[in-house]
Amino acid sequence: MKSLHPPRPGRLLWALWLLSVLSASSVCAWRLKAADLRVYYAAARSYFYHSGPMYGPNDVFGWPMFYRYPPLFLCLFRPFALLPLRAAAGLWAGLKVFLLGPLLRMWCRRFIAPARLLPAVSLSALLLMPYFVHELESGNVQLLLVELVCFALLLGDEHPFVSSLLLGLTAAIKIWPAFLFPYLAL
Repeated sequence: MKSLHPPRPGRLLWALWLLSVLSASSVCAWRLKAADLRVYYAAARSYFYHSGPMYGPNDVFGWPMFYRYPPLFLCLFRPFALLPLRAAAGLWAGLKVFLLGPLLRMWCRRFIAPARLLPAVSLSALLLMPYFVHELESGNVQLLLVELVCFALLLGDEHPFVSSLLLGLTAAIKIWPAFLFPYLAL
């Protein structure tokens, strides 16, 4: 006979994380706003599948919705352009929420005592939730870059090569991570 034990906290957190990923993917695919994601999607489809221009007006968007990122980002975004727009929006949002799980785990293990974990994460979530929801709705690449920079900073001591690759990748997509290079050189 099975005894009734409450689930371990690790399993509960894992289930909440998985539920968050699925919820974000579903909501972002269902309520498709994603103005920035549409630009990435249209530019990738225009360039890779219709031999259109990478920059400037394309078949879907004209001014002011031009694609503004380096070619590397468009190449990395190409698999999403293979999918229908709603599926791409859902996977894009799901990827960003998915990466939050390991990032929060690494951050909490390194910086927060177990007794302060719940208040710290709750307060942070409460303060950042409006920005997080807006970022998921717009489909911008910014949250993904912030997550990759945070991974790079957390991995810097144990895995400097991986850390430098992540920082280089983010700086190749947007310039602001390069501002960390002088700080890290010290």
